[in-house]
Amino acid sequence: LAAARAGGWLADSALIIWEESSPQHAPDGYELHDQRKYGDTWISILEVLD
Repeated sequence: LAAARAGGWLADSALIIWEESSPQHAPDGYELHDQRKYGDTWISILEVLD
């Protein structure tokens, strides 16, 4: 995420769908909107903060 943001690939207020094998906390500069578990997969919806 840091590289994508630094490279200008993420617009302010963009929503990001993140898939991981364990639950993740929203890093600084992002807001966690929702997080759900499907089988062994965790899906997180993050928003880029201005």
